[in-house]
Amino acid sequence: MTKGWRKKLDKDAALKWAGTWIGYLERIIILTFVLHDQYEAIGLLIAAKSLLRFRDTDDARPQTEYVLIGTLASVAGALIVGELFKLLVAAMK
Repeated sequence: MTKGWRKKLDKDAALKWAGTWIGYLERIIILTFVLHDQYEAIGLLIAAKSLLRFRDTDDARPQTEYVLIGTLASVAGALIVGELFKLLVAAMK
């Protein structure tokens, strides 16, 4: 989903694979929160992540927007999977 923007980022600006691992962990954490009905914690996670990007300069704007798109896609995907899983479990009872 973010492949088009990935090419515009400076490859030396970050650790190799760091964003990928952050995304995996973020989705696991959000899915866990959904399964435990801890939606407030998801908001806290998003707020904490956006604080990390708060001091970005205008030069880093494309990277910030790329991270925000990835974060929102990650959150939406994890929420949808979590809710579908809960519906499936409820239907099986």
